[in-house]
This record gives sequence, C-alpha cells and structure tokens, in this order.
Amino acid sequence: MKLAAPRLVKKFDAFELDGLRTDLDGRNFVARPLSGTIAILAPDKTPDTALVREVPLRGKVPTNLTFGGPDGRSVFVTQKDGKFIETFRADRPGREPCLQASNRC
Repeated sequence: MKLAAPRLVKKFDAFELDGLRTDLDGRNFVARPLSGTIAILAPDKTPDTALVREVPLRGKVPTNLTFGGPDGRSVFVTQKDGKFIETFRADRPGREPCLQASNRC
C-alpha cells in the first residue's frame, strides 16, 4: 500500500513529535515532547505558514492527546514526566467525539 499524495505539512527544527489528533476543521494537534507544547497545524497551508499556534503546557513532556468533554472541545494531554493528565480548551471540537455522536457535528 502506498500513500496517495504524501506531502510535507510542517518541519520542526527542535524537539520531537508524538501524538496527533485532528479537529473538525482538519487542523492537526501535535504533542511536542520537551518543548512542552501542543502545536496546532493547518495542513492546507504551506509548511512555512502551517503553524497556527502552540499551546504551552504545565508539563514539559506531552506524549499523547485526545478530544473529549460534553462539547468535544476539551483536549486531554498525557504527560510523561510527573505522570499526570492536563487539559485545555480548543475553539472547535475534535473529530473523535463528533464521530461518536453525529448530532453534535
């Protein structure tokens, strides 16, 4: 099996990348261990303009994330150091909650 049309969305010079989830608009939320952030990327932009923003976190080693909560806009992030989960609010719901309850999308 081959990827149909692979292309570079964004290249980061520093820090690793880990877990990834997508919101309803198709933006990618990417955990960036050691930078202590979640990068929000717009894949329809060029690699130079794809970074919408980075959400700073309390913990410095985010490894994975998921959307949840009653409206699907809560982002839950696992933190390797400290072994805890933290959360922040997104402006749009994630795809996972909407796929589970289509009347919310």
